[in-house]
Amino acid sequence: MSEPFSNAGGIGPYTPSIVGGTGTTTKIFPSLLGPGFGNGGNPLSSVPGSTKPAIPVVAAATPAALVTIPGTGQYEQQAISVSCSGFVFVHGTSPTLNFLFQQGTSLTSGSNTTMATLASAQSLTTNASYPFAFNCRIQADSVSGVMQVYSGVFVCNGVSGSLTLTDLTGINLTTTNYSFVFGVTFGVSDATNVGVLSQFSLTAA
Repeated sequence: MSEPFSNAGGIGPYTPSIVGGTGTTTKIFPSLLGPGFGNGGNPLSSVPGSTKPAIPVVAAATPAALVTIPGTGQYEQQAISVSCSGFVFVHGTSPTLNFLFQQGTSLTSGSNTTMATLASAQSLTTNASYPFAFNCRIQADSVSGVMQVYSGVFVCNGVSGSLTLTDLTGINLTTTNYSFVFGVTFGVSDATNVGVLSQFSLTAA
């Protein structure tokens, strides 16, 4: 099995990125490190457990958690696997969940370009936690300028929904780095909603 060539800022089961709280706009997972070491989107001393974590206060100017394909040409025309996983806790009346996998670097989803999302949000039972995982493959060719996304699947609580996948154009992996972010969208605003991302990586397939 190949090792990932890009991991999002050391995110893992002992150091997840966490979002949550009120609001129904997409919450992009933040970097762990923030503008200064140790003051990003999560304390660096968390331990996996059976209870949902507290929602951290994200320091101003904290960047998004990123995975990046370097623009050196080494991944030109290569199939690349994207892996994201974690869990969510949802609350409120008739909660739903969606996700965004985007090309870009911003914590504001509207500033990035969406490559994958559920065609319609998934309905969940309130006051409960659910595991999620997203996987897809991306591949780019600088002659055509197309970065295609395929074999996408998002599973939450054992249910996989239909995805909307969008290719990119104007791509050149021989000259430009391309970064990606991941976020979740809670359909019902509730202060106790939590999203935890414990894996975000790119692997040469």
